[in-house]
Amino acid sequence: MFSELSLLLESAPVDGSPDNYRSAVLDENVLLKGAVTTRGKSLRHLRELYVLDREDPRFSALGTLWDYDESSRPLLALLCAASRDVLLRSTASLILEMQPGAPVDAGMLSEAVAKSVPDRLTPNILAKVGRNTASSWTQSGHLKGR
Repeated sequence: MFSELSLLLESAPVDGSPDNYRSAVLDENVLLKGAVTTRGKSLRHLRELYVLDREDPRFSALGTLWDYDESSRPLLALLCAASRDVLLRSTASLILEMQPGAPVDAGMLSEAVAKSVPDRLTPNILAKVGRNTASSWTQSGHLKGR
């Protein structure tokens, strides 16, 4: 959701209120989503990962640091998301222990999640989580695409 977060923070003030962000996504369609339901889902996911409320210290830190160094934005977003998402966080040790350039795939990430939350997710959900976490780590610059 890094691209959506970037679009939102480009169009709404970083020190905005949760209502500013809601309005930007739902009313102004700053995320360029076609359907209102898709806008709502995107807003929900953004709130789940990034809070979108300056009262929360994680989002406050992200917002404060966002404009200092554009190249650090993907890592800031990942850190905020990982602080809120236990499944993403459960893959961190795998990524951080890998040698640079070593192959990592969605299956390896799924296995790390399965070890972290045994018997809680179906194989299909684990596979989806593996793909999603691979995408997150790729967007942060820790992994490269295929």
